[in-house]
Amino acid sequence: MDAVSALRYEFPALGLTLGFAPARERGLLADILLFWLEMNRARAASESLIAAARITWWKDAFASGTTGNVPLAERLLEQARIAPQVLAELAGDMAGLTLDGAPDGVVMHRFAPVITGVFGGDADDLAHILLAFKAAMAGQATDLPPQSSPQSSSLPMPFRMMGWMAKDPHWLNYPDEQPMLALAMIWAKLRGQV
Repeated sequence: MDAVSALRYEFPALGLTLGFAPARERGLLADILLFWLEMNRARAASESLIAAARITWWKDAFASGTTGNVPLAERLLEQARIAPQVLAELAGDMAGLTLDGAPDGVVMHRFAPVITGVFGGDADDLAHILLAFKAAMAGQATDLPPQSSPQSSSLPMPFRMMGWMAKDPHWLNYPDEQPMLALAMIWAKLRGQV
């Protein structure tokens, strides 16, 4: 399964945001979002030691190049825009932050610069959007700071769409409860809401 298909399977609403990215960037964007989801899943483990061990596997995979045939790890190592040592450092920091019990805001502020370093935009804006989207995944609507709002952000459109969806967590129930999400996204873009 390729990266775009994997994200669409894993998180269909998030997969729709890829339609707002240039075709050449969709694969890496999908993999970065899948990696972000994986870090969030790992951090949600009931024991921080278990969570850190799971995240440390990623650090070791990126540092050694030994992926254990995990497709996401293989694709992230094969791409050329984010160096393996950057991914290893990110995963190592994620493990440390998890062991330290760091709040999600700190984690998102560590993750965001790696993404904006590749795709552009303001890392603080992205950190706020990632934090809001994570809250939306838990069913909580979150208002973004004015400078991070989808209308004023300098981030690429897929991330601004994530911010737009975070305002109403029900959008994330695509396609089961929100089959018109793609049309709503297009309409929001046309109306200047994103």
